[in-house]
Amino acid sequence: MKVFITAPFSNFPTIMNILKKSNKNIIPIIGSCSLYPTKTTYNDLYNAIKQSNYSKIFPKSHENNLIKGISNYKDVKKYGDTILSVNMSDPNDIEYLNIIIPNNINIEINIDSNVRVDIDNYISNGIGDLISSERDFNICKVPYNTSLNILEKLYKVGFRQFHLNKQDNDPDLTKYHLTKIEEVDRYFFGDMEIIAGEIFEIDTIPRYRWCGAEHMSISTICMNPFKMNKLLNNSII
Repeated sequence: MKVFITAPFSNFPTIMNILKKSNKNIIPIIGSCSLYPTKTTYNDLYNAIKQSNYSKIFPKSHENNLIKGISNYKDVKKYGDTILSVNMSDPNDIEYLNIIIPNNINIEINIDSNVRVDIDNYISNGIGDLISSERDFNICKVPYNTSLNILEKLYKVGFRQFHLNKQDNDPDLTKYHLTKIEEVDRYFFGDMEIIAGEIFEIDTIPRYRWCGAEHMSISTICMNPFKMNKLLNNSII
């Protein structure tokens, strides 16, 4: 079982080095990077703090352009396995991403916010071409409530590692998330690796494992060093 640490904490090589020394199963997912630079406004920061969405509090730390992200990847990679998260905002970008991203860089294609409406455009524009046999990780990040129909389309173009993402600690949402993971695992007969994220509470890890998740992702819990330390030293990891 791997524990994937996402932005903003994953973007700091020194922190990742310390954590990876304490637990060899930690893998940072740095980024998320986009083909074009983006900016975080003060209004974005205010709303992030107000909503306790800590992954957005660090300006630009999770919104790097792709070239900077690849450079940061190489810095973090010195300490072990690393993954570059690439934010896919436009299916037409696939052609350029294929040229820019080296085949030996582990990637997570983040279509979290667009998958429900643009999936056919992603597929027709060759999202499957981004998969490389030279990588250990060719992850596709989608919302936790993505339909089996959409997952099957992505499966057919070659994806076998899916990050089913949620960003809220609501108990009802967690229950739905668990049900969805179990549904996906059964539908594909276990022929895929499921990353459950984001994990907020340590006691939910055995439940996610039982439902079929092979790996976990964390971010917000890193704001609490005691919780994070307890999680990383859990015997199940």
